[in-house]
Amino acid sequence: MTCCEGSVLGARSRKSSIEDSSSRVPVWLARATGWVAWLAILALLAIPAHAGREREVSDENLINVLLSPGLAQWLVGPISRIATPDEVQGFLRLSDDQAANNFIDSFWRKRVDPETSWPGKQLRDIFEERAEEADRLFTEGTRVGRRTDRGVTYVVFGAPEKRSYVQNAGPRKSTVEVWTYSRKSEPGLDGSRPSSVYYFAKRNGVTVFTQRPRKLESIPERRVP
Repeated sequence: MTCCEGSVLGARSRKSSIEDSSSRVPVWLARATGWVAWLAILALLAIPAHAGREREVSDENLINVLLSPGLAQWLVGPISRIATPDEVQGFLRLSDDQAANNFIDSFWRKRVDPETSWPGKQLRDIFEERAEEADRLFTEGTRVGRRTDRGVTYVVFGAPEKRSYVQNAGPRKSTVEVWTYSRKSEPGLDGSRPSSVYYFAKRNGVTVFTQRPRKLESIPERRVP
C-alpha cells in the first residue's frame, strides 16, 4: 500500500467513524434539537415586521444630490416607506427641480382615493398634517422630526394608542420608550398595519428603534405630549 492510499483509507475511516457516531445520537436528543430549531424559527417569525428594524435603505442612498436642498431629501423619512421601489429609483434618477416637482405631484395624484378613510381629506393631507406634528414633537438637534424613527412611525401609522417608558434592569440602566398600537388599528399610509409594539432608545443624542430589552423595570408615569 502506498502512502497516498493509506491517507485516503485513513480519511475514509475517520469519516465513517464520525458518521457512525452521529447515527448513534439518541432519538430523544434528535427530536429535542428539532423542536429547538422550530421554536427558533417561530420566534423569528413572531418578531413584528417594523419593530426595531434597521432602515432598509440608508438615508444617504435616498438623497438626490442633483436637486436643490429643498428637494434633494424628499425621499428621506416616511416618503421612502410609502413609495414603491420603482418610485424611489425614479426620483433618484431625476436631474432638475422642475422634473422633481412634477414627479411629486404625480406621486400624490396616484394616491387620490374617492373612498378615502379620512372624510374630506386625501392621503397627502394626512401626510402633511402628521409630518408637521412629527416635526414639532420629535425634532432632535439638526434631525427634523419627520425623519427620525419615531417621526416616521408617527407619520405612517398615526399616534400610538399608548406611550410609556420602561428601564433596562441591567447595571447600565437606560430609558426605553414604548409605543403600543391596537391590533385593530387601521392600515398606515403605506398600506400595512402597525406592529403591536415599538421600542425606542436614545443613541448618540437621537432616539432610534431598538429591540425589546430582556429585563425591564417600570418607571413612574411621565407626561408625554
